Amino acid sequence: MEALIAETLGGSEVQRFTFERGAGLLHLGLSDRHGENSLKPLGFETRDFSPMEYMSEGDLEDLGEFLRPVLEEHRPTKVRLGPAGRGTLETMARILERCDDYVWSVDSYAMEAVLTPAGVDEACRKHRRSCAKFATGTFRPEEDGPFPEEARALHAARWGENRSEPFFRFLTGLIDGGHAYVCSLRRDDGAFLGTNVDILLPDRTLQYYCVSDHQDHSGTGIFLLMQSILAWRRRAAGAAGLVYSFGRGGEPYKFRMADRYRVLYELKGHYKNGAASITA
Repeated sequence: MEALIAETLGGSEVQRFTFERGAGLLHLGLSDRHGENSLKPLGFETRDFSPMEYMSEGDLEDLGEFLRPVLEEHRPTKVRLGPAGRGTLETMARILERCDDYVWSVDSYAMEAVLTPAGVDEACRKHRRSCAKFATGTFRPEEDGPFPEEARALHAARWGENRSEPFFRFLTGLIDGGHAYVCSLRRDDGAFLGTNVDILLPDRTLQYYCVSDHQDHSGTGIFLLMQSILAWRRRAAGAAGLVYSFGRGGEPYKFRMADRYRVLYELKGHYKNGAASITA
C-alpha cells in the first residue's frame, strides 16, 4: 500500500528516499519550494496514517540510522515525520537528537475520532432514519465492486475540481489491490447516488473518502457510512483492539458516531544552522 501512496501522491518534483522494514515502507520526499528545502512523507497532506505506527523501537533506531546521512548531506530546513502516537514520535525524537544540527519537537497534528464495536449500536440508533430511508426496494446498495466511474463527476458537481487525477488513481489502486472496502448506492433505475471508501489497516479500518448526492437525496452519505461501519463490525467479529476510524479532523458528523478519540502527533525538525539555544 505504501508503494501505491508514493507512486500516486508523491509528485515528480521530489527526490525520494525509501526506508523498508517488516512494518512496511516509509517513502520520504525531499523538495525545494520557495527557497525552503523540506523532507516529509510523500502524500503527507492527504494521509491519516503512517507505517511508523507499526514500527518497533528497533525499527525506529534503524530509521534514525537511515535518516542521519540524508540530513547531513542535504540539510533540509524542515523535517516532518508522522502522523503517529506521541510515544512513537517521542522515541524517534530521542533517536534523532544525535543529529546536532536540528532541533526536534513533537507537536499535536490532529484529532482522530474512532468507533469501537461497543459503540456501533448507539451509532445506528442515532442514524436510524437515514438507514430506514434507503433500506427499501427503491434503492440498491453495492459492495466490493470497482471504484464507480460516476463518482468523479458527482465529486466535481459538489466540490469542483479539487481532487487530482493521481488521487482518484490512488483510490482505484487501493480497491483493485484489496486494500480497501467500497460501498455504493444506486436507485433501482441504476442512477448513482454515492460511494464510501474505507482503507483496511492492520489495527483499524479508516474511513477515507465519501461522495454523495446530498442535494437530491439527503442522508445518502450517512447511510453509506453506516453500511461501511456494519461491514467493518462483521469483519472485526469482536476482535480486541480493532476500531473504525473517521480519520483526522473534528467535523461534527464524526463525533455523532464516535465513542472514542485520540490525538495524532507529528515530529518536526528544524535546521538551526549553527545557532545556539538562548537557554544554553
